[in-house]
Amino acid sequence: MRRVVTAAVLLVLAAQEAVGRPAGTLQTQPYTYIRTLQTLQARVAGGSQPAQRLQMSLLEHIAARFAEMPVAVWRAPRNAGAAVLFVLSGGRPDAVRHLVAGDRLEPPYGRLLEGALAYVDGRRDAAIRLLKQEDGEVLPDALAGHLALIRAVLVRNKDLKAAQKLLDRARLLMPATLVEEAALRRGVMLSGEDGDRDGFVARSAVYVRNFGGSVYAPEFERSFARLAVALEFTGMPDAQARLEQIAGPLEAEGQLRFYLEVARTAMVGGDRQLTQFAATQATTLTQPDTDDAVSETHLRAHETDL
Repeated sequence: MRRVVTAAVLLVLAAQEAVGRPAGTLQTQPYTYIRTLQTLQARVAGGSQPAQRLQMSLLEHIAARFAEMPVAVWRAPRNAGAAVLFVLSGGRPDAVRHLVAGDRLEPPYGRLLEGALAYVDGRRDAAIRLLKQEDGEVLPDALAGHLALIRAVLVRNKDLKAAQKLLDRARLLMPATLVEEAALRRGVMLSGEDGDRDGFVARSAVYVRNFGGSVYAPEFERSFARLAVALEFTGMPDAQARLEQIAGPLEAEGQLRFYLEVARTAMVGGDRQLTQFAATQATTLTQPDTDDAVSETHLRAHETDL
């Protein structure tokens, strides 16, 4: 699988860098590199671990190409937007940092790139100010969605509800992408931290249905289990049915992992009812010769009754 993903990415890059094409032609435009990156990231959201491993190599490759491109290339709005997306996607800031000097980018992209650099440099207040999409500004969905995600991260400690609205906007603008996956995963956490049990359940169900196989699904499961205990999930009407509905779209192996995580976390958190239910569900999903971990969790859950 890794060879297939690698070959596909290299084919696209080879097409972009056709021999004899001068820098700045269609094949070497910065925005085409970002499209390749986004295609790879969509595979990460779909659960491809080889794609996740390849992502850093691709970012390094893009950084080297971006650093050597003529300044004139970046005057085009879609290429300027590509510089912003590159930084916000984890690319090396030094590859494009020179572009913020001397109004080399058309408005509003110079400001947005400066904001992206402030974000990765840890200058939170400057990033919040610079990354705001002003009234009347029309940006491509890919850029607007990514900006909404980053702004949600920046404002969450001050205003959970504002952050949630930004996450919902990111999801709307970037469906079926890593941006939507991250926005949903963070939205689940914000709902839990805000005490919104209905929102927590609803967003969890959507996450599992759309991204249950994501590379980052285990991170979601850990957060879900922790917050389910904190929110006293079992106190909700039809709590067990809701939990089964959330886990339902997963394959048997995914359901087993999900219920085990919930059972273990609930046991540590002292939620006996949630521990017993999740452990029972996990037990029904195991084969006779592979249920040692489940049996131990189930036994310890019942020991709390003694």
